[in-house]
Amino acid sequence: MEYPSSRINNNIIMSIVNTPAFIIGNGPSRRGVDLASLEGTTYGCNALYRDFAPDFLVAVDKKMQEEIIASGYHENHICYFRDPQRSPKILQHPNIITWKHHRGAVNNSGIAAVYHAMKHGHRTIVLLGMDLKTERHDANIYADTPNYLNQNNKPPKVRRNIFDTLSDWFIRNHKIIKFVRVIDDKCWNPAVDNQYKVEGFSEPYLTHMTYKEYFK
Repeated sequence: MEYPSSRINNNIIMSIVNTPAFIIGNGPSRRGVDLASLEGTTYGCNALYRDFAPDFLVAVDKKMQEEIIASGYHENHICYFRDPQRSPKILQHPNIITWKHHRGAVNNSGIAAVYHAMKHGHRTIVLLGMDLKTERHDANIYADTPNYLNQNNKPPKVRRNIFDTLSDWFIRNHKIIKFVRVIDDKCWNPAVDNQYKVEGFSEPYLTHMTYKEYFK
């Protein structure tokens, strides 16, 4: 799987590459986390902007992009939007950076946020609120709000397959990056020993930690 290059501000990149990247998903496990206290660069997904302004906001879905633009959030914050195959003048705003969706790439804001963090040069990527493979009930903090499914809808397969994409492409091809996924006792965990090892590598390139362990 190949991903296209993004238009990136090199001055911004040089100032953040030595910090950990926090990919902030909207799974319920991150409730209670003080996002403002995170010491690193934050990459948020979709409606996160309603409650917290990350360093970079990533949105794939066209309707969510339209919501963000309508709110005026982009006027003062950097947004990464997947190219919706249209060119309205608003997408020419200097704070909106677009990238083209590659056929075969996962169509998901969480994976896109990981991709952009990697392109920025981060060597530690921490996943928060990426609960994965959730079936129903309380699947997303913003469920039952505009541009989201309701609580009783099964999350789309593309979200549940994020972990497979991380292991199959990102981790296999970027051994120098340390991935940490922070979970609670309700999150799906792929390994009994709390570690995930990619076939062919001796070390676990994606480590699972509880919120208590990570934020101790």
